[in-house]
Amino acid sequence: MSEATGAVSAASADATPATDSVDSTQTSQGMQQGVTRDDFSQEDGQSSEQSQEKKAAQIAEELEEIALGSVKGKVPKALAKAIKDFERGSQAKMREAAEARKQAHENQQLLALLDRDPDAFAEHYARMTGKRLDLDAFAEERLARKYDLMHMTPEQRRLYDAEQRLQQMERAELQSKSGVIAEIRSMLGEDAPPNLEKFSKEELQGFLHQQRAVQDHVQQSLNNEVVEAWKESGLPKHKYFGALMSFTMMSHIRQNREAIERGEIQPLQAKEAAARVKEDFTGVVREVVAQMDPQGIQDLLGKEILAKIRQHDIDRVTAKAASEVGLNRRPGASPASENPRKPMNEYEWRDHIRRMKV
Repeated sequence: MSEATGAVSAASADATPATDSVDSTQTSQGMQQGVTRDDFSQEDGQSSEQSQEKKAAQIAEELEEIALGSVKGKVPKALAKAIKDFERGSQAKMREAAEARKQAHENQQLLALLDRDPDAFAEHYARMTGKRLDLDAFAEERLARKYDLMHMTPEQRRLYDAEQRLQQMERAELQSKSGVIAEIRSMLGEDAPPNLEKFSKEELQGFLHQQRAVQDHVQQSLNNEVVEAWKESGLPKHKYFGALMSFTMMSHIRQNREAIERGEIQPLQAKEAAARVKEDFTGVVREVVAQMDPQGIQDLLGKEILAKIRQHDIDRVTAKAASEVGLNRRPGASPASENPRKPMNEYEWRDHIRRMKV
């Protein structure tokens, strides 16, 4: 931003004090004529009022109006966001509960239809799934299984019951760990291990916890890297630039995913992203400002920023003048001894000329 300010300062030369072209004599005369910081006292007062108005506007911008039932009010944006997120979560849970009640009601109706009219149930099943349900084969299979159970020995029945309990436990375990498996596959995508179903729920939960810890560590390291690169780049301390850096890095990954996976190129580092963001931002600012007239630039910057630029120029020119005076001073000489001599009168001048001729 300092580069953009420099460009603005150069473009608004008519509205700013003299710069490097002012020599030390002109600076001293200007200071003797009253060109001091007091000349900006009136503008400072106006800047103070504008600063207060700006702070009030910032406070107003940080508030957001929300409605809780029939009550409306303004709260901080962070709290408003939390309230809205809670409302969205509550609404989502209510929709899920309504869907569950609707599904349960439909299941009860289907069971009632199966009990009342098996043929109508088979037709409904065929329309919904596109598959024909053979009720006769289903009934024959149930009867055969019932016949087998009736003719089993006590030992065979115990083995059969044990197998049924084991299958029921496996189905229950698979159903209980299906949520964990879905979360792992959602997190890792194509990198998720195959045959997750063969692992126990405890093993899956441990693996999921480990992956979360790894991702949190990577995210924290990336955040630290972005913040450090942000500081070193000199970009303004505004969340817009942090978001723009992250977007630049993610865009580079999406555009070059295959090459990155093959190891041909490396993902864009935070310092490189900061350099790109700074180059693009300063380029756009300079291009926009270059197309504006001096008055438009002053209106864009405002009195507070213009006063800061002017004060910077005054301090810079004053420091340069003081430095030049110090360089021209003879070693060991005091400022009083370097005052110019008084003009010679007529007799002194003639005597000086006569001595030069001798």
